[in-house]
Amino acid sequence: MDIPASTLDRGEIETTVREAIGATLGKSTFLHAKVDGWIAKVMETCLKRLAQSAKQYKYVVTCQIMQNAGTGACVTSTNSWDPRTDDFMTVDWQNDHILCIVSVYWVGV
Repeated sequence: MDIPASTLDRGEIETTVREAIGATLGKSTFLHAKVDGWIAKVMETCLKRLAQSAKQYKYVVTCQIMQNAGTGACVTSTNSWDPRTDDFMTVDWQNDHILCIVSVYWVGV
């Protein structure tokens, strides 16, 4: 089976992620009790929009939300796949109170 080279627009994916985060978190202040709901909404919104692209990919979305307390954060990942068809990107977003890091992985099928 021939799998076409990745034709996903990284800029479009970044815009999708930033819009999902912004719509969910906006100018919110950090409330630990809301974090699980925010994470679920960001990931569901990203996956729904990515799936609507009608491209032949499987997607994985991860999301971390933490209080923006000026302490910094480090998130890493590694993978082993076909670089012709598969890729990933990480988008970080913050306001004065919240830091959000979303990673999107796509794998050609």
